[in-house]
Amino acid sequence: MVKGEALVTRMLEDLEATRSETGCLQSHIHRDRSDPDLIVIYEVWRSIAALKSHFGEAYVQRFVADAGEYEPGDMETQWLEMLSPYASGRDPR
Repeated sequence: MVKGEALVTRMLEDLEATRSETGCLQSHIHRDRSDPDLIVIYEVWRSIAALKSHFGEAYVQRFVADAGEYEPGDMETQWLEMLSPYASGRDPR
């Protein structure tokens, strides 16, 4: 099994748990069409506090501990600020 495929399988196991967290507004897993080992997780959280709480969840801690099995280096994280408004009727406030 390709490293990327194993990583996607592992992440999909936790997807519903992430989506069920109170502060999670969106959570999506993407794969690059030309590089199957390039995986991008896109999430939107109600607040920084909700995201910090997510990182404290036992299943997230297990994923972080297991991540070296799938990714030999550190996973890159980018912290983005959403500048556009939410779609009509979907504002989390």
